[in-house]
Amino acid sequence: MLDADASRERVDHYRRDALAQRVAHALLRPLGTDSLVVVLDGPWGSGKTWLLEKVAEQLKAHAENPTHVVRFNPWQIAEESDLILDFLVQLALELSPGKSAQKSVTAASRKLLKYAKVLSYGKYLKYVPIPGVDTLGTAVEDLTESASEAIEKAEQVLEEPSRPSLSQARREVNDAIAGLGKRVIVLIDDVDRLRSREVRAVMQLVKSVADFPQTSFLLAFDAEHVAKAVAEDGHVDTGMRYLEKIIQLSIPVPWVDKRLLLSEVRERLTDALSSSGHAVKPYERVLMDDATKLVAVLCDTPRDVVRWANHLAWAAAALRGSVNMADLCVVEALRIKADRTTWALLISSRILDQPEADLDIGTQGWRMWAGWNKETKQAELAAIRSGFASQALFSALSFLFPQVARDKADGVLNAQEYRRVSSPVVWSHYRRFGTGREQVTGAQVENWLQNPSELDAALGNKNADLSEEQIDLLLEIGGFISFDSLPTQADKIKPLVTAICRAGVSPQIERGAFTSSNLASLVEELFLAQASRVGTEELQQLANQLPLSETVLATERLIAFVNSGFSWAEKQEAARQVLPQLKPLVLGRLHQAINDASLLRERDRVYLAHAYSRLELPSKAAGMLARLVATDDALRSLIQELADRPADYFPSVLLLDLFPDPTAFIERVRSLNDARFSGYLSFLESVPPDRLANIQNYYAKILAVTEATPEVAPDEPPPKE
Repeated sequence: MLDADASRERVDHYRRDALAQRVAHALLRPLGTDSLVVVLDGPWGSGKTWLLEKVAEQLKAHAENPTHVVRFNPWQIAEESDLILDFLVQLALELSPGKSAQKSVTAASRKLLKYAKVLSYGKYLKYVPIPGVDTLGTAVEDLTESASEAIEKAEQVLEEPSRPSLSQARREVNDAIAGLGKRVIVLIDDVDRLRSREVRAVMQLVKSVADFPQTSFLLAFDAEHVAKAVAEDGHVDTGMRYLEKIIQLSIPVPWVDKRLLLSEVRERLTDALSSSGHAVKPYERVLMDDATKLVAVLCDTPRDVVRWANHLAWAAAALRGSVNMADLCVVEALRIKADRTTWALLISSRILDQPEADLDIGTQGWRMWAGWNKETKQAELAAIRSGFASQALFSALSFLFPQVARDKADGVLNAQEYRRVSSPVVWSHYRRFGTGREQVTGAQVENWLQNPSELDAALGNKNADLSEEQIDLLLEIGGFISFDSLPTQADKIKPLVTAICRAGVSPQIERGAFTSSNLASLVEELFLAQASRVGTEELQQLANQLPLSETVLATERLIAFVNSGFSWAEKQEAARQVLPQLKPLVLGRLHQAINDASLLRERDRVYLAHAYSRLELPSKAAGMLARLVATDDALRSLIQELADRPADYFPSVLLLDLFPDPTAFIERVRSLNDARFSGYLSFLESVPPDRLANIQNYYAKILAVTEATPEVAPDEPPPKE
């Protein structure tokens, strides 16, 4: 059972020791008094069992006021017709554990068994006045042979079978219990989990059958559930009125203080991380405080925390290193607290699989998603938000998927790099784990990195062609890899480098509409892992060997990361060490490709034009683009690449801002007179005139500066003073 917690000590996380002492004191009424029925009333998971066990400890500690404590578990009884008789047999045997028992105890045990034997005739039970239990007498008349045999065997142990009348047997039991000199305390847990007929049998037990003198019953249940079970009409109010006649003292289990619950969440998180062997990464640590607070808000009861911790430990063992541990904490809390329908909708939603910059899909993929219209998306968003309508659930959804919660196109910054589930790649990995599908594990990747020959074989580097499955495996491995876990030795990373180079020219990646962000993430980590080897040939070889587009994108990301305010000091320092050597190498390679257009793959052109503008002088990018579109056929080929994109892609990749004369560029596109480009042309024509003027003025200023200071190609030495 995932919510089992039997192995844990009964630590007082919720400061209920004092309450347990007061309950124990209430049960220890003076000798000679009547039966007492006390109830610990609370919803499922509120800590009733913990409190009941703590009361038992307190009772044992009362040496000056000794008691007979009997735990009765009605769950262990097969049929409700056996429940009352089994209780009496258990009570008799527990009162007299052996031949060394006092005579008064042995006598009480014998009287209890005689009482049970008389009750087993069943006909007497018809006259016990308990509302709503009219069928129980009939049921006991059909007492099973096993119960009768148990009574006979117990009588043989206590030597003296006897069958008095019911009233006589009851008087003898009362006298025997009164003569014990100790109070008998019976603990019964989980009454609210029994079937209705069994609940009624327990109520009959404490009300009429076993209401012996100086006997106290401590029951733990949710009064609302029990009231509904005992009421003949099924109405809670009717059942509550009936329970008031049985229960002398009802003690509500206190609601949990969220601050105390948060403390236990953090303690159990530490245990789960320790058992999984996961060391928290810097990008996880900055999120962990918010994540644990969300878990504490989502968990209503101590049992919720136990269930969450067990789910987390199970998931962390398989997903450590591939899913941000802070996100995993919140996801597992959502799994146990969201209703099944809402969780199923979230786990299967296509919204989280929308094509974004970190997905590698081709023209066919765009057409597939183009058929998923805005109305469909809005309907699915509304269904998810409806299921997460409560403040706690919506806060968790916003933490994990801000693009869904707030209907924004932008998700979490660097989602894939920091293993956030808002990245479709990471979320897909989690979903495969949730459905039990085969997948790569963190432990497997760690083993491969230490055994390059095994990694080489898994990636199929010896095969003539790289299969789609092997490319998928490479990208999945990339989800586990971080620069600080990568070996720096060239021989150990060689299988990864080889596979990346092969994947970069594979048909699957070539068909992609973008430079592969997934591959670029892997390239980025490989570069960062060389921070301690700056100035060596290894970094230079990597920069020249890996696919150009992914190398450029990785370099852009590192520059952006250094300039960002994100508090991952180790990674920022590694990027600062690598970039002075890496950037000139990448620019030199990019400049060479611009001078020789044959080095550019078709899928690279739009991205590299913009990247070159960002990494180097915009005038150089403009010159490159002018050479790429020197003829109408060349321009038509380039625009076709954009025309296959959805309309909302144009603002991010415009091309217009890379032409010194944007108005002339628009006129050239118009002159192509190609119906396929109507969407892109419409967007260009909608650009305000003042923006066109700003672009033209910007380039005029740049050209004025570069005429005064001649441009120097990255692969040429600077002029001497």
